[in-house]
Amino acid sequence: MKSFIQCCIGAGLALLGFIGIGYGLGIAGAAALEGIARQPEATDRIANVLFFLIVIPELILAFLLVKTALRIHNCGNYKD
Repeated sequence: MKSFIQCCIGAGLALLGFIGIGYGLGIAGAAALEGIARQPEATDRIANVLFFLIVIPELILAFLLVKTALRIHNCGNYKD
């Protein structure tokens, strides 16, 4: 049986993946804004591509990271 501290450390390490999510969204947003600045008439197309190809998969990844962190955090609370 793992201790509560070990489970908290494991959950914190699993949540470090949010750094990558934030970085990826920042890069994608910066590229989208640059594209909009270069071609303002393509704003709708750029926004749609950004939403469907970047934001939705990142949200799914964020959900999976939280789920993993909660599983690790609760690893010592189950009794067989």
